[in-house]
Amino acid sequence: MRRNGTAHHPRLTNQDSSCLLTPPNTPLYPEIVPQVNGNSRPSTEGKKSNCIIGNGLEGSVCAFPFPVPLAPDDQCCGLVFIVELDKGPYGLGMGLIDGLHTPLNAPGIYIRTLIPDGPASTDGRLRIGDRILAVNGTSLIGADYQSAVDLIRLGGGRLRFLVAKSDVEVSEKISASSC
Repeated sequence: MRRNGTAHHPRLTNQDSSCLLTPPNTPLYPEIVPQVNGNSRPSTEGKKSNCIIGNGLEGSVCAFPFPVPLAPDDQCCGLVFIVELDKGPYGLGMGLIDGLHTPLNAPGIYIRTLIPDGPASTDGRLRIGDRILAVNGTSLIGADYQSAVDLIRLGGGRLRFLVAKSDVEVSEKISASSC
């Protein structure tokens, strides 16, 4: 379909945000810092050189401040929220997986397992299939699995996660993976 000499794809212009793998307000480029009021500004803080740049071929971790308020402990009120966890004697009690190695076949670091009575499970806000977007202010968007795991292991005793809630379909695909 064409309008005014340009191609127009109605399915692409009016997509329901629930169909997106990455929540609508997730920063695509770590150097742009979203603000709570929806405006954005370039960030000069904590940039690292090996980040996703335009074509998405490079992948590492990039720092950006958390623009999302802490969710109350008894509820998760949005699609993206922050969870702070203290490591227990056996770690955080959660297993992660790269979405590329699941039936989802999409990049991203997802929660694959939650160990009963572990800090992540006891907190109650995290679920299998939730996507970890950042750890301690460092973005995992475009990061490989090993970089994410290393960041968590070396992140100290108390970790701050920026998490995107996943829908049931994504959770089922993550759960179904055999990795």
